[in-house]
Amino acid sequence: MSDNNQPESPEQDIQSKPAMRTNQLGWMLAAFVAGFLGKAYGVTGGLVMLAVFFFLQKKTGPINAIVAAAVVGIAAGLGVQALLGSQGGPS
Repeated sequence: MSDNNQPESPEQDIQSKPAMRTNQLGWMLAAFVAGFLGKAYGVTGGLVMLAVFFFLQKKTGPINAIVAAAVVGIAAGLGVQALLGSQGGPS
């Protein structure tokens, strides 16, 4: 006989966990980091950081989402700067 309280597979256990919610402090910290990235690496880096934070916050929690989003925002900002800087051609 099986116990009905136990999930049958690990996938059901993962899906049954409640999603983490980000409080106002998490959003304020994310906005501060996005503003810093926007100043240092361009507006694209800040916008990408906020977008990635929005999608990751419920699955990973606010701090992990901010760190991961900051890394992606820096990479995006540097990539756009490299692409726009290389189109100028030699002068």
